[in-house]
Amino acid sequence: MENAEIGAREDDYDKMFAANIGIADLFELVKDYKQALFYFSRALQAGEKTATPTHIAKARFALGRVYWKLNDSALAIQNYEHFIKLAQMADDVASTSEAAQHLLQALETAVLAENWEMAGEMRYQLGLLYIDARDTDTALGYLTEFHQYCVATNNKIGQGKANEAMSEIFEMLDRASDAVAHMEKYLEVVGSVGLLTKAKAACKIGMLYYRVGDLEAAERSFQSYYAMARQAKDVRTLASARVNLGVVRAALNRPPAVLMDEDQPTYSRPVLVDEGPDNDSDSDDFFK
Repeated sequence: MENAEIGAREDDYDKMFAANIGIADLFELVKDYKQALFYFSRALQAGEKTATPTHIAKARFALGRVYWKLNDSALAIQNYEHFIKLAQMADDVASTSEAAQHLLQALETAVLAENWEMAGEMRYQLGLLYIDARDTDTALGYLTEFHQYCVATNNKIGQGKANEAMSEIFEMLDRASDAVAHMEKYLEVVGSVGLLTKAKAACKIGMLYYRVGDLEAAERSFQSYYAMARQAKDVRTLASARVNLGVVRAALNRPPAVLMDEDQPTYSRPVLVDEGPDNDSDSDDFFK
């Protein structure tokens, strides 16, 4: 308690946070949950003054745990949800291992609160995190669980998200056929998404088919990509689509006559153009 008072006098909110967390932990240990709640609340106030996300997350998690022990499920869930939001941002403020720890705690709290939708979302976020860490086995495990939940609840958008992410994993593993299969499933279940999102998926499928040497299938996918680009009237997407279709038709020794006159491809070397995030087109040369 002395450290907490010193911290308050010195306006040292980091010291106040650590001291109040320590005191609260002791009260929780002896099952004096009301006193624990008081000091965890003070720790949260100090944490908010420091604007340190990990401090705030730790206090929110502790408050949720104590409210649960006091049978106040509404406030427990409220604090858990605050914690979960912070955990989702953890990759911006912490290392991969720290972010994973936050998300695992968030998954645990969502399960405790029987918030299955949030538990599913945490599994998805963990899957993405482990993709970034290139831990494909762990990522695939979490994404498979998320996909199973989405199938059980008929969550089509969630199924699409899972299939898209799993396709990325199989692409990393050089299992292009499996990557294609998941992207095709993605297209099957995301009929309500925007046209440009579907165009991006068609582009991805075309590039995967090209990678495995199935030029006929690649051409069909790029034709769909081109048609959606024209329908969307998005100049950048259309430019990418006409190049990709022109390249694959050239590989098949076919003229690019399928393109509209005003959209004839103009390129100096055969390069497929990958649809990047937010529809930014990045060059990906498969002929090198």
